[in-house]
Amino acid sequence: MLNPLDALPPCTIIAHRGASAERPENTLEAIQLALEEGAHAVEIDLKRTADGVVVLMHDATVDRTTQGTGLVHRLSYAQVQALDAARRFHPYPGRHAVPRLEDVLKTVRQRAWLNLELTNYPSPFDDLPERVAQVLQSLGYTDRVWVSSFNPVALWRFHRALPQVPTAFLVLPKGWSVGSVFLLARILRVHAIHPHRRYLRRPWWRRWQQRGYRVYMYTLNTPEEWQEAFQQGLDGFFTDHPAQALQLRAQVLTCQGRDHANSLMK
Repeated sequence: MLNPLDALPPCTIIAHRGASAERPENTLEAIQLALEEGAHAVEIDLKRTADGVVVLMHDATVDRTTQGTGLVHRLSYAQVQALDAARRFHPYPGRHAVPRLEDVLKTVRQRAWLNLELTNYPSPFDDLPERVAQVLQSLGYTDRVWVSSFNPVALWRFHRALPQVPTAFLVLPKGWSVGSVFLLARILRVHAIHPHRRYLRRPWWRRWQQRGYRVYMYTLNTPEEWQEAFQQGLDGFFTDHPAQALQLRAQVLTCQGRDHANSLMK
């Protein structure tokens, strides 16, 4: 099948919530640093506020990453905007607002691919998929982007709203989740599978590569895991440390190129 994600480079390095080891996660600062470091793609987490604004937040509540409390989908955008997204990231000076999806699209400007995770797990049947599709359409941002989720309903609804944007199914580290992939991936017409790092050395995912799907694993944060990912032939992976992962990738690809050249001369 024709896969738009084939345009991504081999061994794709995806900055998980931006360069989140060095900057507060899911902030414009983390995203901008990931771009400066040369990440091939940036992953961000999306939720809907009570008044329908699409904002960046991973958790169901704002408690962990800000000084506030409460479920994101029950707070207004004004309430979320008043929070400091860097409050729990130490040390990091200054106040940093929770961004909207529009803010991110205007920052990235297609300088790298974007992976948008629909994280409406506390409110799985809300209209987050349609609102994300509306923002992408309104800004003409339907290239160099793909949408992922653990929520099959969200993926189905997003695909129905904006079928030209590729999608990916996230896989939990549980046996039933792996089994559901084989059924749901075809029904949802996804273009990629995002398995948990627990499956790094259990390469059932190679069958999906053979069927034309891209496989991007989350979240690999050590050089040992990165090396294993390159050796196993993953299409790419998510990491909180994109700069270091890119350095190792360059070394690995240089060695592979040298080995290939030597084999041709023999």
